[in-house]
Amino acid sequence: MTTDTLTITYRIKQGKKKPKEFDFHLDSVSGDLISEKVENPPAWTELEYRQCSHCPLDKTLHSHCPVALQLHRIIDAFHDTSSIDEVDLEVVTPERTISQTVELQRVIGSMVGLLSPTCGCPKTAHMKPMARFHLPLSSEEETLFRVTGMYLLSQQLMGSPAMDFAGLKAIYDDLHILNKAIATRLRGATESDSSKNAIALLDMYSNLVPMMIEDQLPELRQLFSAYEAHCATVALPAMAPPAMAKKIPKAKTADDLALEALMQDVSVDELESLLGTHTLSLAPVEGEKKGTGDKPAGRAVFKLSDD
Repeated sequence: MTTDTLTITYRIKQGKKKPKEFDFHLDSVSGDLISEKVENPPAWTELEYRQCSHCPLDKTLHSHCPVALQLHRIIDAFHDTSSIDEVDLEVVTPERTISQTVELQRVIGSMVGLLSPTCGCPKTAHMKPMARFHLPLSSEEETLFRVTGMYLLSQQLMGSPAMDFAGLKAIYDDLHILNKAIATRLRGATESDSSKNAIALLDMYSNLVPMMIEDQLPELRQLFSAYEAHCATVALPAMAPPAMAKKIPKAKTADDLALEALMQDVSVDELESLLGTHTLSLAPVEGEKKGTGDKPAGRAVFKLSDD
């Protein structure tokens, strides 16, 4: 691997069994997973096998599901395990090493959370920044903090800052559809429940995070109290909780600004005098019925004075 490659290693030891090691190589710029070609992939990894209902991939270009291909590598190593088996986990990244004794289903879920956004699936790619700055075994609160920060940063970098998380919720809706489809693929792929329950845990997050955005994100406001004074100092509005966020006003046009300038420079008397030199009338339109006294009809004609 070159210096442009970031490697994250999972080492998993269960009892006296030989440790299993998984190396995930990511392009440090694009965040894409760099993986070897999977030889003779099983039928359940084919694109059209219980394909996601919202999958945009074309079979002529993608014979196999990108997520399923990468899952095959993991599932094949844990056929004889149970989801609640405790394992000793060590995750090595360029920045740090994390060690913990934890249930196997959480370990597999963490690995899936790393490979799924980076493998080439269009529906998981939105989470690629989370994978690039991978945090193994993150808690619900850590996930909420990281994913909302990621989403707001994405809006800033794209030049369209969002004042709510509607787009993020839509992404999680897509992930929920994908997780259900992957779960159906796994029914015939393995007898072990470790991988199946790992997907179930990920799907729990796809349902839980949107609710946490509404219920728990405003509770973090106190952590940002210093920003209220800071925003006032730099003349920026303080952030409101998602449920209280205000709609961004529509940008004013050049005509709006010109009219405001005119209203500032012209007195009321001058304005009435100016408008008094103009006339407004209704001209009949051929083929249309004539209006009544309280509901006149016709084409508006506005005549301006020469000056």
